[in-house]
Amino acid sequence: GNGNDTLQMDITAQGSASNYAYGVVGSANLLAGVGDDSVRINTTSTTTAAGATATAESVTSAGVDMGTGNDTLEIGAKATGDNAVARDIYALYAQGSTVSGGSGDDKVTLSATATGITSALSTGIGNATFDAGAGNDTLSITASATGGNATANALQQAKVLMGDGNDVVS
Repeated sequence: GNGNDTLQMDITAQGSASNYAYGVVGSANLLAGVGDDSVRINTTSTTTAAGATATAESVTSAGVDMGTGNDTLEIGAKATGDNAVARDIYALYAQGSTVSGGSGDDKVTLSATATGITSALSTGIGNATFDAGAGNDTLSITASATGGNATANALQQAKVLMGDGNDVVS
């Protein structure tokens, strides 16, 4: 709603089997409204099991609309496989989603980190749309992957619209 809102979501899944950490998923929509809002969505998944999967997805097939105002949005996903034979370590966010900064001078930070011995995949914005809206916006995207068969994608089949204003993308 209206006002300067703060929302922080920290989701963690860890253990000795396959683990899955999900933030805003499915048909969910997060609407911040009018005001200088701060939203932080972080997912972390860790496994120590041989042959297991660690999956972290912060925003998947969902919507985030920051609304009007000078907003701050941080979306992060981290997945780690500690065992030498762990496989399929994924850190994905904004997959199949729409993220909108709205009007105002917004700061958006997106990060994905995957670490696995056998395989690691990290995707910043994949199959998704990011629309910064009007204003002097800053967008920072970091994707890193470490391990065997490591792949890091900052943008994959993504649409990024920065809108009117003096914007910075890094």
